[in-house]
Amino acid sequence: MSEPDADSPLVAVPPRVQELFERLARSRSNRILSFNGSEEDRSLFAAVEQDEQKYCDYLVPLGLNLVKGENHYYLTSDDAAQTKVNKLAALIEIVQTLAFFKRHIDDFGEGAVFSELDLAGKCDGDDESERFLLFGKKGNLRDSLSAKIKELEDKGFLLLVDEERRKYRVLSAINYLEEIADKIRVPELENGEEAQNEGA
Repeated sequence: MSEPDADSPLVAVPPRVQELFERLARSRSNRILSFNGSEEDRSLFAAVEQDEQKYCDYLVPLGLNLVKGENHYYLTSDDAAQTKVNKLAALIEIVQTLAFFKRHIDDFGEGAVFSELDLAGKCDGDDESERFLLFGKKGNLRDSLSAKIKELEDKGFLLLVDEERRKYRVLSAINYLEEIADKIRVPELENGEEAQNEGA
């Protein structure tokens, strides 16, 4: 059996792995690659999806795991720098944020388009919305809503598609939040059902 070429890598280098790493690991905020994102993201998503296993095999020795959700990719690592308290607070905010948008936007989810102005109108005079948007914050409801939308846009969950009318499209990355929220809600539902059965 012939010896392998000393210059050949043990794992093939995927063509756009550097771009993927810069996009998902070094981005300051948006670390989820969506199927229906910007033109650059859609191109990168298609390239990764075509050779997904090659990207996974290349990243694993670097301590990175490429994870595919529903129409989105993200990276995880073995670094557990976040404390459990911080993680719990982040999970609670995810559930609350999804509940807020689903309450006011029909069919909120991947591909949905909504207007910030319409959403603001639905929040005016709504006590629950005011509690969510203004909790621990200074300022008015409209500013807090704009900040929340901007936060989701920066993290890659929303894309501004009409600047003049302030319209946003919900990106595939929202499925990542849905998956996390489902993992939190399902055990609670099961516990509730058990309690009802015991009381019957």
